[in-house]
Formats: sequence, structure tokens, C-alpha cells
Amino acid sequence: MRRILLIAALLIPMLPSAQIIHVLDRETREPIEFAEIYSFYPQAYATTNSNGEAEMSEFAGADSIEIRNLGYETFVTSFSQLQASGFEVRL
Repeated sequence: MRRILLIAALLIPMLPSAQIIHVLDRETREPIEFAEIYSFYPQAYATTNSNGEAEMSEFAGADSIEIRNLGYETFVTSFSQLQASGFEVRL
């Protein structure tokens, strides 16, 4: 039993953690639903949900990620810049 607990304790930190982006309106700070997020390399696409959230793990390493929604200016960033900002974007 102790071995199982020890193995579990060693493996749990190795599980990938979700990288969720939060896309918000710059002025109201309300979540932006249906914002489109894409990159050409690696080729990835996502759309934000009603909470302005989307999974970003497929974008890992991307140098250019475009985030857009009708009525907002397109925002271009890199994955490393998103990480540095805590995966929060304000359009």
C-alpha cells in the first residue's frame, strides 16, 4: 500500500495542467464569448466559451497567436507572452 501511495505521489506532479486563456472586454472586464483563437504553426484553433475561456495546450510554442472577435481589434501575441500574462487577454 505504501508503494502505491509513493508512486502516486511521484506521478501526480507529472500530469499536464490545463492552460486556460481568459478573454475579457478591456473596458467592462466582461468575458467575451465566441472569440476565435488560432495559430498557423503549430496549426491550432479554439473558440472561447460563455465565460471567455478556451484551452490553450495545443498552442504551446506558437510564435504568433491571433485572437479576434467581431467588434474588437485583432490581438496578436505569442504563447510565451500569454504565459507571462497569466493567460489573460483584454480586447
